[in-house]
Amino acid sequence: TESLDEAFKLLSSVMLLKVTGELTPDDDHEVWVKFLSRERSMSRGEFRRRPLGKFVQESLELYGLEGCVPALTPCTKALEDKIEGELLDAERHSRFRSAVGKVMHIQQDMKEGQYTKKELARELNAPTVHSESRLLHYLRYCSGCANDYMTIRPGPTNNGINVDVDASWAGCKRARRSTDCIVAELFGAHV
Repeated sequence: TESLDEAFKLLSSVMLLKVTGELTPDDDHEVWVKFLSRERSMSRGEFRRRPLGKFVQESLELYGLEGCVPALTPCTKALEDKIEGELLDAERHSRFRSAVGKVMHIQQDMKEGQYTKKELARELNAPTVHSESRLLHYLRYCSGCANDYMTIRPGPTNNGINVDVDASWAGCKRARRSTDCIVAELFGAHV
């Protein structure tokens, strides 16, 4: 830690820095530190991160879904297909944009719903009633994941980089666009 203190002191001499918390390994209990609208924790050689619950909570409040029954999946097959339909009025469109913006902020820490979030973001310009149904389902899913966190655990036997790739190859029936995805691991930890 002495070398980190020296580095911090050197950087502070040429730029404005602010210490927002100290992330130290604690094997007895979890201590979460807030940093850039996210929470971080370290314990037993693992690094954990999660978004602040306020982003999901505020989105749930926009739609009056506090205390709702959580959905088990980020999306369903029936909701996955985009259906042309009635566009949202100005008030509902504004609420849709606000809620999607909040869930886009948490996507870095909640990997399991990234496809759904991407599709919702593609519809920000002209959301339909069906788009709103998909958002409501996703918000119900997020309500059940409020205390979930992502664990980054470097493995002692994993040395190097591993990248898995997948693509839907024009899976969008309406626009015939492809969606691709990568999962990268560095020394056994997802990055």
